Amino acid sequence: MSRNPLVRRGQQAPFKPLEEVVRFWVKVNMSRAEAEVETRGTVTTTIHAATAQGAATEFVVDSAGGHGWPGSRPRRQGSTPIGSFSGAERVWQFFKDKRRL
Repeated sequence: MSRNPLVRRGQQAPFKPLEEVVRFWVKVNMSRAEAEVETRGTVTTTIHAATAQGAATEFVVDSAGGHGWPGSRPRRQGSTPIGSFSGAERVWQFFKDKRRL
């Protein structure tokens, strides 16, 4: 459960481990099971490529990052967001060439 009392009060179930969440999206998106992993500095990007029937799944982890929208300014003490990239730019780079069938 969340360590934040405000979040914990609204939670109905514990958070899932990252690996479980990624497996879920790889299955739902019908992405390739095998992944390509790229690390640049403290940022690791894991890419499960699209299949003919599915979509790509990517997840990004910054080992030096905090909690908050990447590239934004801190909103509360002790919660410094990831500073190594812009979240908005990263999301745009992923979605800009995608089309809904």
